[in-house]
Amino acid sequence: MIRKTLFILLLSFSCSFVMSGELDRTLVVVINHDSELAPLNAKELRKLYLGLKVKKNGEHLKPVQNYSDDVLHEVFLQKIMFMTSRTYQRQLKLRTIRKGIKPPVEFSSNKSIVELLMNNKHSVAYMWKAEAERISDIRVLQSF
Repeated sequence: MIRKTLFILLLSFSCSFVMSGELDRTLVVVINHDSELAPLNAKELRKLYLGLKVKKNGEHLKPVQNYSDDVLHEVFLQKIMFMTSRTYQRQLKLRTIRKGIKPPVEFSSNKSIVELLMNNKHSVAYMWKAEAERISDIRVLQSF
C-alpha cells in the first residue's frame, strides 16, 4: 500500500514537470544509430520484452531492460507491456522455467545501455526522450 502511494506521488510529481515543460518524460524505444530497423508494432515489442524471438531484417532482436530510473521502468510496464511489475516478473520467470527462455538483459545505467547499442545493431532499449536526444550514437525508433 505504501509502495503504491509512493509510486502515485512520484508519477504525479513527474507529470507536473511535463505539464510545466521543465522536463520531457516521453518514453522512447532506442536502437543503434546505424541500424536500419523499422518501428515495431505493439505486439512485437511485447513479445520481445517477454523473451520471445522477434526477427526483423533477418536478425533476431535483443531486448535491453533499463533499470536506471524506477519511474521509467514503471512507465515502460504501463505503456508497452500493459502489466504491473509483479505480473511482468512472474511472466518472465514462468517462461524461463517452462521454456528455457532467457529474460532480457538488464542494465542500471544509460551509459552501459548506449555502449551495448553501439556494439550491437540488433539490440533494442528504452529511455527518456530527453536523454536519448543528447546521445548521438543512438536513434529514437519510436515514442510512447
